Amino acid sequence: MDFIYFIGNSTDPDPADGLALNFYREPMLGGAGGHIGYSGIPGWAVEFDTHYVYGNPWDPPYQHIALTEIHAENHVYFFGGRVDLRNRWMYARVAFTALERNSTHIYGRLQVTVWDRADRQNLAPLGNVLINSSYTGWFKIYGHYLGFSAATGGQRDSHALWWTRVEVCPAPVGGVV
Repeated sequence: MDFIYFIGNSTDPDPADGLALNFYREPMLGGAGGHIGYSGIPGWAVEFDTHYVYGNPWDPPYQHIALTEIHAENHVYFFGGRVDLRNRWMYARVAFTALERNSTHIYGRLQVTVWDRADRQNLAPLGNVLINSSYTGWFKIYGHYLGFSAATGGQRDSHALWWTRVEVCPAPVGGVV
């Protein structure tokens, strides 16, 4: 799936959290404020984290993109860090390839690619690839819901996105979702 996103416009020196692409078990809301809006929801998230939570050892002191499970505090893998994710339209692609499956888990590869600019008229990537990284491992099967969350944690920011390509289908072994 591909999407164009923008996080920014804050006049606050310590802006908001960012946004996350979530794979949920149930259609529900995460915790109020903070934690990018998905804490406590059974599932996986690819977080585009633009806010450092001071004093918390689980949150790196820089902007990053990471895979998390159930909670913003549970980072499974960092796709990229120390990149500027704010104040520009960016293009992202998230793809999952299933390699093996059993009744409770899927073994597969999650690929995240992010370009530093987006062509909003033609809905295409522009500029340079900032991140092109993948994680291969076992993913617990939580459910069938897909969506975005965002949070401000009491700060101010604009969050906007456009889906540009969504192909969601059962993940057969060797298939791409």
